[in-house]
Amino acid sequence: MKFGTRHAEETKRKMSESRKGENHYNYGGTISERHKKAISVANKGKQFSEEHKRRIGKASGNRTIETRQKLSESHKGKIASIETCQKMSDSRKGEKNGMFGKTHSSETRKKISIGNKGKLIPIETRRKMSNALKGEKNPNYGKHFSEEHRKKISTNHADMSGKNNPAYKDGRCGTKDYGNYVAAQKRAQKLNQTPKLTKVEQERIKIIYRVASIIFNSHVDHIIPLSKGGLHHPDNLQILDGKLNDSKKDKWPLSEEENKRYKGLRL
Repeated sequence: MKFGTRHAEETKRKMSESRKGENHYNYGGTISERHKKAISVANKGKQFSEEHKRRIGKASGNRTIETRQKLSESHKGKIASIETCQKMSDSRKGEKNGMFGKTHSSETRKKISIGNKGKLIPIETRRKMSNALKGEKNPNYGKHFSEEHRKKISTNHADMSGKNNPAYKDGRCGTKDYGNYVAAQKRAQKLNQTPKLTKVEQERIKIIYRVASIIFNSHVDHIIPLSKGGLHHPDNLQILDGKLNDSKKDKWPLSEEENKRYKGLRL
Protein backbone atom coordinates (compact mmCIF):
# COMPACT_ATOMS: atom_id res chain seq x y z
CA MET A 1 0.00 0.00 0.00
CA LYS A 2 1.40 3.38 -1.00
CA PHE A 3 2.23 5.97 1.64
CA GLY A 4 -0.57 8.56 2.03
CA THR A 5 -3.32 6.32 0.67
CA ARG A 6 -6.25 5.18 2.81
CA HIS A 7 -8.22 1.98 3.08
CA ALA A 8 -11.75 2.00 1.74
CA GLU A 9 -14.56 1.86 4.32
CA GLU A 10 -15.45 -1.68 3.23
CA THR A 11 -11.81 -2.81 3.70
CA LYS A 12 -11.66 -1.20 7.14
CA ARG A 13 -14.85 -2.98 8.14
CA LYS A 14 -13.49 -6.38 6.97
CA MET A 15 -10.22 -5.81 8.86
CA SER A 16 -12.16 -4.90 11.98
CA GLU A 17 -14.39 -7.98 11.71
CA SER A 18 -11.36 -10.24 11.22
CA ARG A 19 -9.89 -9.10 14.55
CA LYS A 20 -12.98 -9.34 16.71
CA GLY A 21 -13.46 -11.75 19.63
CA GLU A 22 -11.44 -14.97 19.45
CA ASN A 23 -9.81 -13.83 16.21
CA HIS A 24 -7.99 -11.05 18.05
CA TYR A 25 -4.30 -11.84 18.68
CA ASN A 26 -4.60 -10.84 22.35
CA TYR A 27 -7.94 -12.58 23.03
CA GLY A 28 -8.01 -13.84 26.63
CA GLY A 29 -4.65 -12.23 27.38
CA THR A 30 -3.66 -9.10 29.29
CA ILE A 31 -1.39 -6.25 28.31
CA SER A 32 1.67 -5.82 30.51
CA GLU A 33 2.28 -2.55 32.38
CA ARG A 34 5.30 -1.91 30.15
CA HIS A 35 3.17 -2.36 27.02
CA LYS A 36 0.45 -0.05 28.44
CA LYS A 37 3.06 2.62 29.15
CA ALA A 38 4.46 2.32 25.63
CA ILE A 39 0.95 2.76 24.14
CA SER A 40 0.34 5.76 26.40
CA VAL A 41 3.61 7.44 25.35
CA ALA A 42 2.92 6.73 21.67
CA ASN A 43 -0.56 8.30 21.86
CA LYS A 44 0.47 11.44 23.75
CA GLY A 45 -0.17 14.61 21.81
CA LYS A 46 -2.39 12.87 19.24
CA GLN A 47 -5.73 14.46 18.52
CA PHE A 48 -8.65 12.56 17.05
CA SER A 49 -10.89 14.20 14.46
CA GLU A 50 -14.51 14.92 15.42
CA GLU A 51 -15.62 12.14 13.07
CA HIS A 52 -13.26 9.67 14.74
CA LYS A 53 -14.47 10.70 18.21
CA ARG A 54 -18.06 10.20 17.08
CA ARG A 55 -17.28 6.68 15.88
CA ILE A 56 -15.53 5.79 19.14
CA GLY A 57 -18.55 7.10 21.05
CA LYS A 58 -20.92 5.07 18.90
CA ALA A 59 -18.85 1.90 19.33
CA SER A 60 -18.66 2.42 23.11
CA GLY A 61 -22.43 2.59 23.31
CA ASN A 62 -22.68 -1.01 22.01
CA ARG A 63 -20.61 -2.52 24.83
CA THR A 64 -22.18 -5.44 26.68
CA ILE A 65 -22.95 -5.30 30.42
CA GLU A 66 -20.11 -7.77 31.01
CA THR A 67 -17.61 -5.57 29.14
CA ARG A 68 -18.71 -2.48 31.05
CA GLN A 69 -18.33 -4.38 34.33
CA LYS A 70 -14.79 -5.43 33.39
CA LEU A 71 -13.85 -1.87 32.47
CA SER A 72 -15.29 -0.60 35.74
CA GLU A 73 -13.30 -3.14 37.76
CA SER A 74 -10.08 -2.35 35.87
CA HIS A 75 -10.38 1.36 36.69
CA LYS A 76 -11.08 0.93 40.39
CA GLY A 77 -8.45 2.47 42.62
CA LYS A 78 -6.81 4.39 39.77
CA ILE A 79 -6.40 8.13 40.29
CA ALA A 80 -6.34 10.35 37.21
CA SER A 81 -3.88 13.26 37.14
CA ILE A 82 -5.18 16.82 37.59
CA GLU A 83 -4.42 17.49 33.91
CA THR A 84 -6.45 14.44 32.83
CA CYS A 85 -9.34 15.42 35.12
CA GLN A 86 -9.36 18.90 33.60
CA LYS A 87 -9.38 17.49 30.05
CA MET A 88 -12.25 15.15 30.92
CA SER A 89 -14.16 18.04 32.47
CA ASP A 90 -13.60 20.31 29.44
CA SER A 91 -14.65 17.55 27.03
CA ARG A 92 -18.10 17.41 28.69
CA LYS A 93 -18.83 21.10 29.10
CA GLY A 94 -21.67 22.97 27.39
CA GLU A 95 -22.79 21.57 24.05
CA LYS A 96 -20.25 18.73 24.31
CA ASN A 97 -22.22 17.23 27.19
CA GLY A 98 -24.45 14.35 26.18
CA MET A 99 -27.30 15.83 28.25
CA PHE A 100 -26.95 19.37 26.84
CA GLY A 101 -30.43 20.80 26.28
CA LYS A 102 -32.06 17.62 27.60
CA THR A 103 -33.76 16.78 30.90
CA HIS A 104 -34.06 13.47 32.72
CA SER A 105 -37.52 11.92 32.78
CA SER A 106 -39.29 11.42 36.12
CA GLU A 107 -38.60 7.68 35.88
CA THR A 108 -34.86 8.25 35.32
CA ARG A 109 -34.68 10.72 38.22
CA LYS A 110 -36.35 8.17 40.46
CA LYS A 111 -33.81 5.50 39.42
CA ILE A 112 -30.90 7.88 40.10
CA SER A 113 -32.39 8.74 43.49
CA ILE A 114 -32.79 5.05 44.43
CA GLY A 115 -29.28 4.30 43.18
CA ASN A 116 -27.77 7.03 45.37
CA LYS A 117 -29.67 6.12 48.54
CA GLY A 118 -27.41 5.07 51.38
CA LYS A 119 -24.26 6.30 49.62
CA LEU A 120 -22.07 8.51 51.78
CA ILE A 121 -19.91 11.13 50.08
CA PRO A 122 -16.51 11.49 51.82
CA ILE A 123 -15.82 14.83 53.58
CA GLU A 124 -12.89 15.54 51.24
CA THR A 125 -15.07 15.01 48.16
CA ARG A 126 -17.78 17.27 49.62
CA ARG A 127 -15.17 19.99 50.21
CA LYS A 128 -13.95 19.74 46.59
CA MET A 129 -17.54 19.89 45.29
CA SER A 130 -18.24 22.91 47.49
CA ASN A 131 -15.10 24.76 46.33
CA ALA A 132 -15.87 23.96 42.69
CA LEU A 133 -19.24 25.75 42.95
CA LYS A 134 -18.23 28.75 45.04
CA GLY A 135 -18.68 32.36 43.91
CA GLU A 136 -18.37 32.99 40.17
CA LYS A 137 -17.84 29.26 39.52
CA ASN A 138 -21.48 28.64 40.44
CA PRO A 139 -23.67 28.48 37.30
CA ASN A 140 -26.31 30.52 39.16
CA TYR A 141 -23.87 33.24 40.26
CA GLY A 142 -25.47 36.68 39.86
CA LYS A 143 -28.75 35.15 38.69
CA HIS A 144 -32.15 35.35 40.35
CA PHE A 145 -34.77 32.64 40.10
CA SER A 146 -38.11 33.67 38.69
CA GLU A 147 -41.25 33.16 40.78
CA GLU A 148 -42.25 30.32 38.47
CA HIS A 149 -38.88 28.58 38.98
CA ARG A 150 -39.10 29.00 42.76
CA LYS A 151 -42.56 27.50 42.70
CA LYS A 152 -41.24 24.47 40.77
CA ILE A 153 -38.44 23.97 43.31
CA SER A 154 -40.95 24.23 46.14
CA THR A 155 -43.24 21.68 44.45
CA ASN A 156 -40.35 19.27 43.83
CA HIS A 157 -39.37 19.42 47.50
CA ALA A 158 -42.92 19.10 48.81
CA ASP A 159 -42.63 15.31 49.01
CA MET A 160 -39.31 15.49 50.89
CA SER A 161 -40.86 16.22 54.26
CA GLY A 162 -40.93 13.82 57.21
CA LYS A 163 -40.07 10.21 56.46
CA ASN A 164 -39.56 10.96 52.75
CA ASN A 165 -36.52 13.08 53.61
CA PRO A 166 -33.22 11.13 53.27
CA ALA A 167 -32.05 12.80 56.50
CA TYR A 168 -35.11 11.64 58.50
CA LYS A 169 -34.08 10.43 61.95
CA ASP A 170 -36.13 9.62 65.04
CA GLY A 171 -39.02 11.80 63.87
CA ARG A 172 -36.84 14.92 64.21
CA CYS A 173 -35.93 15.72 60.62
CA GLY A 174 -36.87 19.27 59.69
CA THR A 175 -37.81 20.19 63.27
CA LYS A 176 -36.28 23.13 65.12
CA ASP A 177 -34.67 20.99 67.83
CA TYR A 178 -33.00 18.74 65.25
CA GLY A 179 -31.70 21.77 63.34
CA ASN A 180 -30.27 23.27 66.54
CA TYR A 181 -28.78 19.90 67.52
CA VAL A 182 -26.96 19.59 64.16
CA ALA A 183 -25.82 23.25 64.18
CA ALA A 184 -24.32 22.96 67.69
CA GLN A 185 -22.62 19.71 66.72
CA LYS A 186 -21.01 21.35 63.68
CA ARG A 187 -19.80 24.35 65.72
CA ALA A 188 -18.20 22.03 68.25
CA GLN A 189 -16.55 19.96 65.51
CA LYS A 190 -15.06 23.09 63.93
CA LEU A 191 -13.55 24.05 67.28
CA ASN A 192 -12.44 20.43 67.81
CA GLN A 193 -14.35 20.37 71.09
CA THR A 194 -16.55 17.32 70.65
CA PRO A 195 -15.29 14.45 72.84
CA LYS A 196 -15.89 10.85 71.87
CA LEU A 197 -19.45 10.27 73.06
CA THR A 198 -21.09 7.00 74.03
CA LYS A 199 -24.50 6.14 72.56
CA VAL A 200 -26.12 7.01 75.90
CA GLU A 201 -24.45 10.45 75.91
CA GLN A 202 -25.51 11.07 72.30
CA GLU A 203 -29.11 10.22 73.19
CA ARG A 204 -28.94 12.53 76.23
CA ILE A 205 -27.92 15.43 73.97
CA LYS A 206 -30.78 14.68 71.57
CA ILE A 207 -33.28 14.59 74.45
CA ILE A 208 -32.00 17.95 75.80
CA TYR A 209 -32.59 19.60 72.41
CA ARG A 210 -35.97 17.92 72.05
CA VAL A 211 -37.14 19.14 75.47
CA ALA A 212 -35.84 22.67 74.76
CA SER A 213 -37.97 22.82 71.60
CA ILE A 214 -41.10 21.97 73.61
CA ILE A 215 -40.56 24.61 76.33
CA PHE A 216 -41.61 28.05 75.06
CA ASN A 217 -38.73 30.40 74.13
CA SER A 218 -36.01 28.12 75.51
CA HIS A 219 -32.48 27.58 74.23
CA VAL A 220 -29.85 24.92 74.84
CA ASP A 221 -26.90 26.65 76.50
CA HIS A 222 -23.30 25.48 76.82
CA ILE A 223 -22.57 26.22 80.50
CA ILE A 224 -18.90 26.74 79.67
CA PRO A 225 -19.06 28.32 76.17
CA LEU A 226 -17.43 26.48 73.26
CA SER A 227 -15.35 29.60 72.57
CA LYS A 228 -13.93 29.39 76.12
CA GLY A 229 -12.97 25.71 75.88
CA GLY A 230 -16.29 24.14 76.89
CA LEU A 231 -17.17 20.71 75.46
CA HIS A 232 -20.24 19.67 73.49
CA HIS A 233 -21.16 17.11 76.16
CA PRO A 234 -24.46 16.51 78.02
CA ASP A 235 -22.81 17.48 81.33
CA ASN A 236 -22.02 20.91 79.85
CA LEU A 237 -25.54 21.54 78.51
CA GLN A 238 -28.56 23.15 80.15
CA ILE A 239 -31.95 24.46 79.03
CA LEU A 240 -32.09 28.21 79.55
CA ASP A 241 -34.62 30.94 78.85
CA GLY A 242 -33.96 32.46 75.41
CA LYS A 243 -33.52 36.04 76.66
CA LEU A 244 -31.15 34.94 79.43
CA ASN A 245 -29.13 32.88 76.96
CA ASP A 246 -28.87 35.88 74.63
CA SER A 247 -27.61 38.10 77.45
CA LYS A 248 -25.19 35.43 78.75
CA LYS A 249 -23.51 35.08 75.32
CA ASP A 250 -20.04 33.60 75.93
CA LYS A 251 -19.42 34.98 79.42
CA TRP A 252 -17.00 32.87 81.44
CA PRO A 253 -16.10 32.60 84.24
CA LEU A 254 -19.30 33.75 85.95
CA SER A 255 -19.65 35.55 89.25
CA GLU A 256 -21.67 33.98 92.08
CA GLU A 257 -24.61 36.24 91.23
CA GLU A 258 -24.36 35.39 87.51
CA ASN A 259 -24.22 31.68 88.34
CA LYS A 260 -27.56 31.99 90.10
CA ARG A 261 -29.05 34.13 87.32
CA TYR A 262 -27.97 31.85 84.47
CA LYS A 263 -28.74 28.55 86.18
CA GLY A 264 -30.96 26.51 83.87
CA LEU A 265 -32.58 23.09 83.69
CA ARG A 266 -30.14 20.21 83.44
CA LEU A 267 -31.13 16.71 82.29
